[in-house]
Amino acid sequence: MFYTQVISIFFSLKKKCSLPPTSLMQANYERIAEAFGCQGYLARTQEEVKKSVQSALAEKTRPSIINVFIDPSSGRVQQEHAWLTRSKI
Repeated sequence: MFYTQVISIFFSLKKKCSLPPTSLMQANYERIAEAFGCQGYLARTQEEVKKSVQSALAEKTRPSIINVFIDPSSGRVQQEHAWLTRSKI
């Protein structure tokens, strides 16, 4: 039921504005990983990313996941992936 409501809200917002889908909700993948017995980290800044990577590499007994929130308005550079964007025909 919740999923249906989220999809409904997404499509109604999509008609009204041009928000990227990632701006509608922030998934807590690190919490999902913890529910399955893994180590989860959340990083919002470069310093948190650095600490999370160091901690994840130090963890030797279970898998780790690092959930990095990226600001959609950060002015990222568009990357071109030949395997994805160019036709081989």
